[in-house]
Amino acid sequence: MLARSRALFIKEYNNKLFNWLVIFSLVMVVIGRFLIKFFLLEVAAWVLLAFLETYTRLFWSSESPYYNPVWHMQARPMGEGRQCDARGPMALGAHEYTYM
Repeated sequence: MLARSRALFIKEYNNKLFNWLVIFSLVMVVIGRFLIKFFLLEVAAWVLLAFLETYTRLFWSSESPYYNPVWHMQARPMGEGRQCDARGPMALGAHEYTYM
């Protein structure tokens, strides 16, 4: 039962993280275009949005980016050199991550 609830938590966490990344990219498009009027910020936000939307369409799920080796390099804990395993970014626990 603990494994099932943990898997459900990880799935919900990944979905929320993906949704917030999409919202963040859309907000950055609006900020880059209308508030700051900085073209590179707007273009970077559009690229992020396009990547997020096409990646999930190609690999059939919004959770799949978290099981990619590139994600594991970016989300690995600092100091000890350990990498998160194939269960997703929250498999080791939030207290073991150092956010940059």
